[in-house]
Amino acid sequence: MMRAVFDEKKYCCGCSACFSVCPKNAIAMQEDTEGFVFPQINQKLCVDCGLCRKICNFQNRIAYSVDHQAYAAVTKDKFLLMKSSSGGIFATLAKEFIKSGGYVSGAVYDQKFRVQHIVSNSISDIYRMQGSKYVQSMSGTVFSQVRELLDAGEHVMFSGTPCQVDGLYGFLQKDYENLYTIDIVCHGVPSNQLFQKYLEFEEKKHGKIEVIKFRDKQYGWGTNGIIKFKNYKKKINSASSEYYYLFNEGSVFRDACYSCKYAGLDRPADITLGDYWGIEKTDFELLKTNHLDEKKGISLILSNSLKGSKLLELCQESICLYQSTPEKVSKYNHNLNVPSKMPENRSDTLEIANQSFDKISKIISGKMKKKKLSNLIKNIVPSKLKLLIKRKCK
Repeated sequence: MMRAVFDEKKYCCGCSACFSVCPKNAIAMQEDTEGFVFPQINQKLCVDCGLCRKICNFQNRIAYSVDHQAYAAVTKDKFLLMKSSSGGIFATLAKEFIKSGGYVSGAVYDQKFRVQHIVSNSISDIYRMQGSKYVQSMSGTVFSQVRELLDAGEHVMFSGTPCQVDGLYGFLQKDYENLYTIDIVCHGVPSNQLFQKYLEFEEKKHGKIEVIKFRDKQYGWGTNGIIKFKNYKKKINSASSEYYYLFNEGSVFRDACYSCKYAGLDRPADITLGDYWGIEKTDFELLKTNHLDEKKGISLILSNSLKGSKLLELCQESICLYQSTPEKVSKYNHNLNVPSKMPENRSDTLEIANQSFDKISKIISGKMKKKKLSNLIKNIVPSKLKLLIKRKCK
């Protein structure tokens, strides 16, 4: 009998392709002690067909095209731009795709702020898919839903982390002309369990959470977010939020993230999206245009296939697109070059954080105070002077 889908945890990204493909429903996705989901095989139902391992693209990954077209981009829709983490490109692509009759799949919060994938042809759901969610999204039955739509002749645009996109390809086991894919520049994924413990930690202090955004543009384009409680609003970043600090430190990701096979320019999706960090150094001439504004956010786009080009053509009237190069857009995007590095204290940090967020808060409080002081100094320096310094140092 098949004892496990993988030999070591670092060989599983938690995409759920094996769970979805099993013909005997013998696989369940279950949390381990660190809170990450892994496939567990019911030996009474397993018939040892080996399909789960066969379709696992994370373990059997092939090389994809590295012939990219790179762009700096921003949407023309000011509402979508200000609601987005960077340049509003995903929301614009999704909106135009649905308007053309297609379906879009992406990550949303449910009512308890658990992150999961849905498939929808409603434009209102695009707003739920918008924004960075620094938690692993649960795929659930979405892969099966996508296949049903594809087999029915519907056009589907699937968005997710690179391992989720590749997981979908493995599950489908064949190419579909009516499938389009988007992956994001991903740093790594914490677990839903850890995220829930953090939310409980915040609610004990301030009451019920109504809204959480890891990136909010009322503070400009950057890594500041907000948590809205019933009678209070809190700005969050790595100096004020323990969870944000642990995420930026890279100490709470699943094992596979530290040896990620997708942290480079060899991308599985038709289009790769991310923040164009460092544009003031690599493409500063583009900032002289009327459309690109560092305060409002700028996206990088890698078009990795003919389908990627078709997606960009679909919304050519809705976005401002500026040619760049893969070398430029990747230079200051760490995870377009290498995976996140595993800190030495990663296991201990996860164990303590999963047991008590109060305890981990006390342990990292000193480091967070230093980060707060650093941010304070940065905020004192005028933005125009910071831009000048960055250009002089390039």
